[in-house]
Amino acid sequence: MLIFAYNFIWSLLSPLIPIWLTYRIYKDFENKKRIFERYGVSRIERPKGKLIWVHASSLGESVSASAMAIGLREKGFKGTILITSGTTSSYELLKHNEDIIHQFHPYDKKNWVEKFLNHWKPCLAIMMESEIWPNFIICSHNFNIPIMMASAQISQTSYLKWKQLLGRKTKVIFSKFSLILCYDEEQKNKFERLGAKNVQIGGNLKTAMPPPKINRELINKIKKAASGKKIILLASSHSGEEKILLESIEILESKGFETFFIIAPRKISRGQNIIHKYNINAKLISKNEELKTEDKVLVFDKFGEMASLYSVSNIVFVAGSLFPLGGHNPSEPCHFKTNIIIGPHVSKCKETVEEMNKNNAIIKIKESDNYPQEIADVFYKLLKEEKFSKSLSNSSFKMSTNWAKRRAQSAEKCLDFLGKRS
Repeated sequence: MLIFAYNFIWSLLSPLIPIWLTYRIYKDFENKKRIFERYGVSRIERPKGKLIWVHASSLGESVSASAMAIGLREKGFKGTILITSGTTSSYELLKHNEDIIHQFHPYDKKNWVEKFLNHWKPCLAIMMESEIWPNFIICSHNFNIPIMMASAQISQTSYLKWKQLLGRKTKVIFSKFSLILCYDEEQKNKFERLGAKNVQIGGNLKTAMPPPKINRELINKIKKAASGKKIILLASSHSGEEKILLESIEILESKGFETFFIIAPRKISRGQNIIHKYNINAKLISKNEELKTEDKVLVFDKFGEMASLYSVSNIVFVAGSLFPLGGHNPSEPCHFKTNIIIGPHVSKCKETVEEMNKNNAIIKIKESDNYPQEIADVFYKLLKEEKFSKSLSNSSFKMSTNWAKRRAQSAEKCLDFLGKRS
């Protein structure tokens, strides 16, 4: 009855979908040239052979989907990998991967989902993280397609909503999953209470991406300009964080350390404004200005080079975390054996920070009325105590190798199930 009601609501909403999509196109939330994909229609011919469908929705889930795709290849899957997502930002991430086919996922109306499945005929469907759409699941099950979840997690709010909506009947949805690889024991218990049959712990795949390529030429330029100075990176900074770190650097230098400070703002359009706002003598990378040994601050207002900056830095401060912005993912710098620091506000990357903290792979600054001094004290300890600094960087690098194993294990479990089914 509830599934019937769900589909009835979709039939009522259907006439409004074109209006909704027109609004999203206007806001640059949709790709106008590919809007038909939202109705389950594809203009790409299905390749021959096996095809695995990996579904993500947002940018974060698409990172996990990319990690899963890489893991499937590492474990020998030679067929087609189709990744669906729902945002233009996720498409921008995925379009550079020539090893997959990308489509915008159809809305969860029954006949649109069936049209999608009839065209692509996946031999396995993998839903990433918290993507639980009734018709995706039920229609896939009706088409005899095994459905899995990877990096699976469900918030307490969503869990309670499912229980409130379906009561004991949640198994109508969750029993359709052949395998759920969830983040931790707490998530495992939630999915089992919702009626899932085969739930295992597989960890979070957001951290399982391999390291991006680095730009050796850029690294050599920065090293030459730094000329023996300690390189400190403020990664993905937001307004106000630059001021705090500039004051920390000033305190550190008063104690005798020479530094080369790199500011990489989250919005690169802020680059020139940062220099003017804080009246700093800094080079702006977008102007292609020559770096010299007397330079002490570089504002890096350019996309695509964060891996190179992580690689060259002695210390990385992961920003978006000194104010209640949720923090940015600190897992990527782990590949580069550097010291990683983050602020107290980490709601968007809480699990990753907790895992790294537990393994002594990151320093999390506590809330303070005097952030510049607190951060300067941590900088000082890292630069003064070589043994402590080396232990932290080694632990962070070990985390990256553990996450790579997690990627491989998750992919292997999915392929093992597919092989048994075949």
